[in-house]
Amino acid sequence: MGYLPNPVAQAAKESTSARCIREKILAFCKEPRSMQEILEMLRLKDRKWVRKHYILPLLESHLELTIPCICQAVNEAA
Repeated sequence: MGYLPNPVAQAAKESTSARCIREKILAFCKEPRSMQEILEMLRLKDRKWVRKHYILPLLESHLELTIPCICQAVNEAA
């Protein structure tokens, strides 16, 4: 019989990993950063995925846009 991962343990692992990445982003964004800078710091390339899974949730609680009236400004985190 093969190993079946425990769904609760898997969810906790993913949650811990995501939390760790969000903490890195928050620490990195103590000063305004562009989305490109955040992607480079995380060594990731998928802008839409990072925005959906990390930036947007952080914008709801911890981050704010540096130029809120221009959603796709060069110097923004999202």
